[in-house]
Amino acid sequence: MIQMKKQLLSAALVAAFSSALAINANAATKGTINFKGKIVEQTCIVDNNNANQTIDLGKAPKNAFTAKESTANATRFTIHLKNCTVRSAGTNTATKVKAGFSSVANVDTTEKYTLKNTAGANKANNVNIRLFNEDGVNAISPMKTTVKQVGNIATQVDDDGAEFKTITTTPDLTYIAKFYATNATVDAGEVQSSVDFELVYE
Repeated sequence: MIQMKKQLLSAALVAAFSSALAINANAATKGTINFKGKIVEQTCIVDNNNANQTIDLGKAPKNAFTAKESTANATRFTIHLKNCTVRSAGTNTATKVKAGFSSVANVDTTEKYTLKNTAGANKANNVNIRLFNEDGVNAISPMKTTVKQVGNIATQVDDDGAEFKTITTTPDLTYIAKFYATNATVDAGEVQSSVDFELVYE
């Protein structure tokens, strides 16, 4: 009789332990994904003359680069927009716009999200291209994101540093491109790269 009680107790403990494992397993493998967003009216179009541009950064001497991360030949470029709708009361039209730059192939995530030199065999080694806002000081990091925590929900949000501009009927989005040294020593040669963009609204 005593032996039977021990067996029953053991069985009960095993059952209880198994249930606890099942509960913990369920807790570890289940969750909820919440989605949110907003639909806005398309407010601007890119002027046809600016949809595809080639920006000449000119020639820079090797000694212009005095250290890793140094820059040279700041060059301004502008994306002209037209037919923008200025927000009026009671509408859901965006009030700000910027260019969202991206290129999976050309963005160098190991070098502060600069643009890789894709000039080929004759390229200048250790030189990339870095984008900046119109002030030429605040850098733009294409495709960079950061994690924003809201309660228990972690969301990847845009963190490229590109500044929004207030929408007028024909706003200009102006940026700066510079040669960027990825090493203290650079080689002479060609520099070229490319990046895509699309309009981002707020």
